[in-house]
Amino acid sequence: MGDPVTISAALLFAGTTAQVGSGIAEAAGDARAQSFKASEAAVAARHGKIAAAETDTALREELSSTIGNIRAIRASAGIGPGSPTTDAIIESEGKVSDRERRIRVANILGQVGSDERSATFLRQSSRDTFLYGTGASIGRGFSSLARA
Repeated sequence: MGDPVTISAALLFAGTTAQVGSGIAEAAGDARAQSFKASEAAVAARHGKIAAAETDTALREELSSTIGNIRAIRASAGIGPGSPTTDAIIESEGKVSDRERRIRVANILGQVGSDERSATFLRQSSRDTFLYGTGASIGRGFSSLARA
């Protein structure tokens, strides 16, 4: 058999090593989870940019179609293309449509900005979680060895 003090010290060291290893594995898992969330936020931001561009294009096309319809309706009523009333209606419709387009695109881009900030924060958090989690685990291991 071995010396009881040596066996006790070896068991203490093995237990502490397992505890530190477990803490490091936990920190790594937490870091991977944060990294995954960062990737999701980055993808959401990319999709948001695409949605903003599509919304902008669709609303511009819709305005163009509406203006064409206004002109066609006014022409079918025998009103000439240079009519001040037709111009005023088209101008008013353009202002309303442009305001709606700007608001909708700005709202989408606001979410994009939020998603980008989240991705940045989560990437940094992932690095910090692993670094500090590993350091804390090693510190706890040394502390338990020092108390023994």
